[in-house]
Amino acid sequence: MIRWRVRWYWYALALGLPLAVHGGTDVPSLTFTSLTTFLAVFAVRLVNPADGPLGEHPGWNGVALPGMQASHSPLVATTVLALLVAGWHLPTFFLEEGGLRPSVLVAGFVTTMAVTYWYAWLFNHTGGSILLVVAAHSVERSIQYELGWLIMGVWLAVAVGLVVFDRKAWRGPAPAGTTMPPTLPPKVAAPTTSASLSPEQRPVVQ
Repeated sequence: MIRWRVRWYWYALALGLPLAVHGGTDVPSLTFTSLTTFLAVFAVRLVNPADGPLGEHPGWNGVALPGMQASHSPLVATTVLALLVAGWHLPTFFLEEGGLRPSVLVAGFVTTMAVTYWYAWLFNHTGGSILLVVAAHSVERSIQYELGWLIMGVWLAVAVGLVVFDRKAWRGPAPAGTTMPPTLPPKVAAPTTSASLSPEQRPVVQ
């Protein structure tokens, strides 16, 4: 949560990519009318535990992903995580603009899966920084956008691009700091022998 010592360009990417995706595909729906308003919304989302970014990523990326990456490749672990995250958000898609609309249900499910790959990739490349993932999600949440085929296509292209062009990182072992340490079995007490007992504890032979 406080791993902030990463190179500056990771901050630029974490903040800039969501702005580029949503700002470039749905400009009329931006929630802010000024930079000050946007920064205020972003700051609140960054620290609000009841909101999506801070409420979700300590669990998804801080526990679930490192746990799975301890025994699976980042690609396999992220694919499982993406299905879990998208399934978790599925009920909210029924609340978006009238329920059973394929452009909302399908696009919402696929977009959520695609964004999960982006967050996992960012998490792994920053040595396990939840802070950067929360910041990236907070930027995205600070922009009001309508779920649809266009936004789905762009995020899907981002996810596919990350997997294709950085496939070595996805298929190899997860970087240090992004996996849970293996759980050690409990120590079994050594059998007690008479030699390990004090003279007062040794049995009296009659």
